[in-house]
Amino acid sequence: MSKVEQRTGTDKVVKLQGKEYVLFEGLLEVSHKDYGMTGSKTEIVQLPTEENEQTAVMISTVFAGEKSYTAIGDASPKSVNKMIKPHIIRMAETRALGRAMRLMTGYGTVFEELGDVDFNEDSNKNTKQTKSNKSSGAGKKPAKKKEQQENTPKKATKAQVTKIQKDAKALGLSAQVVYDTLAIEPLDDQGNLEKSDASKAIKFLKSDEAQSLADNGKEESGEATENEVPDVSNEEDPF
Repeated sequence: MSKVEQRTGTDKVVKLQGKEYVLFEGLLEVSHKDYGMTGSKTEIVQLPTEENEQTAVMISTVFAGEKSYTAIGDASPKSVNKMIKPHIIRMAETRALGRAMRLMTGYGTVFEELGDVDFNEDSNKNTKQTKSNKSSGAGKKPAKKKEQQENTPKKATKAQVTKIQKDAKALGLSAQVVYDTLAIEPLDDQGNLEKSDASKAIKFLKSDEAQSLADNGKEESGEATENEVPDVSNEEDPF
């Protein structure tokens, strides 16, 4: 609980720029409950016109038993926020009553007396400014470097290369045969593969196509071996 809340006995308090102010409704509540306020009277001293720059002036008196407290309140477009501008007379009355109740209670400034201040509006300014900066791209790093990183091919990992060699060997194939079959070319002079190509090769080695390629290779190897065996069936027995 804040100091103002403790002192006034109401939670109808706002904080603005590090200071706390009781709201009119909070002061009215306390005036009735703790100070025996029984009523009030308000008179118009000046209506807003072009000649007085739309300034309204009111005089209010609050009553507590046999005692009375009187104060003046004023309001103009220059001393209120944009939402209150159409209600100058009412704000002048609120300020007059607020000051009269302050005389009765001894409390400090009521929030509504502060003039062209709207704590809700002020608190939203930083939020709006932050959103504006985000939408305009303020504070963002240049996108060029990010685009370059995205466009640079990623190298295959050592685990991927090892997997290709192992799976190819299990089928009786060499890794190079797999690369040739899939038209995969090295990424650089060091013979590194692109990561996406390595994934494609690993996937291929699990397919029926890879098994067929291995079977065909074995058949061709077997035919070559048979062709290399000399035919000696028609040769005479040297003995």
